[in-house]
Amino acid sequence: MVKVKLLVCSVMSVMMGSENNQNGRSMIEMLGVLAVIGMLSVGAIGGYTIAMQSFRSNEALDLIQKTSVQIRTTFNEKYTGLNCAVLGSIGILDERYINAGGNCQNPPVGASWTITSPSQKFYTISLKGVDLAPCTKLARAYWGDSGTFVDLKVGAEGSEVLVSSAAISPPVETVVEQCKNGGSMVWTFK
Repeated sequence: MVKVKLLVCSVMSVMMGSENNQNGRSMIEMLGVLAVIGMLSVGAIGGYTIAMQSFRSNEALDLIQKTSVQIRTTFNEKYTGLNCAVLGSIGILDERYINAGGNCQNPPVGASWTITSPSQKFYTISLKGVDLAPCTKLARAYWGDSGTFVDLKVGAEGSEVLVSSAAISPPVETVVEQCKNGGSMVWTFK
């Protein structure tokens, strides 16, 4: 019986590793390494998300400013009938921003967007469903002087509130409050 116990103990020590002959890492060490890798991954994903949001905000800013300049140059204050289909047909908007029905699609930020002309002398660019950070960034951007930019309204769709015009620069608190209220943005240009 004693010989069997000694044999079992020696087999177990070979299988489990003895104190004098350890190879590899313990389970605790491996779990610690995995925990550190997990924390680093979470930080990297957060940083990537912030970088992509900033990129999309900048892309939206560039698209709106570029489109606005091209509209004014091409239409020379005669904006009647202006929409995405018209802008696509003359090359102001590229096809990725226009669907088969001629409507605007794929805004860099937000869920949808439109370009319309409420009168011959004015046109609007609207973004709907814009998140807080890009909404705040776009609302705080410089949109031009009184010669072109009329105003920017932000808030819940259908009840947007004036936050900026050629004459006033919006306070950060007002912009953030209105962006939280709905994420609908309407720029008016002439």
